[in-house]
Amino acid sequence: FQALLQQPRRVREGSMACSTAGKQPSPPVDPLAAEESVPARREKSQIVNADGTSMDIEELGVPQTLKDLLRELDVDSSGQITEENLNDSLKVFKQLKAGLDSDGSGQLTHKEMEEGVDLLTRLLKGRRENSTDMEYKHLPECIQEVMGEWDADDNGKVSASELAAAAKAYQKIQKEGRLMRKIILG
Repeated sequence: FQALLQQPRRVREGSMACSTAGKQPSPPVDPLAAEESVPARREKSQIVNADGTSMDIEELGVPQTLKDLLRELDVDSSGQITEENLNDSLKVFKQLKAGLDSDGSGQLTHKEMEEGVDLLTRLLKGRRENSTDMEYKHLPECIQEVMGEWDADDNGKVSASELAAAAKAYQKIQKEGRLMRKIILG
């Protein structure tokens, strides 16, 4: 962390010794013409060290992608990335890495990461929107088999109406079973 804060000073000090005489200034960069892969967000964010020293992320002598990543670690949008933010983000990343490793290999593939984030996004969106459908294809196979029995339209989701129909059928079977016991046992 300290090294990141120290690096731009060395870069700036080194660049002061370079002569700019005879060089044409670079044309201004149009942020609208930037590549699509670079996030449009360019708020002023600072890395704040435990001793209170800070530095603007744009002054860091690191690739732009790393600057964008650091800026995204400002999850509370305060404009400051503290060691606590970094530690929290690292903890969450480690949990995601372990949780999204669907084959248990210890190596998170790009596909596993995309599929896991997509699933998490869909599940949270469903909860937020109070969806009447519940996905089940990501659950263990034994549960998928049971849920598949209730999935009348075979779309990989069980709707509230399908669950209600399954519950009614179960109650009917229970009631008939009790009636049959009474008939047989007297």
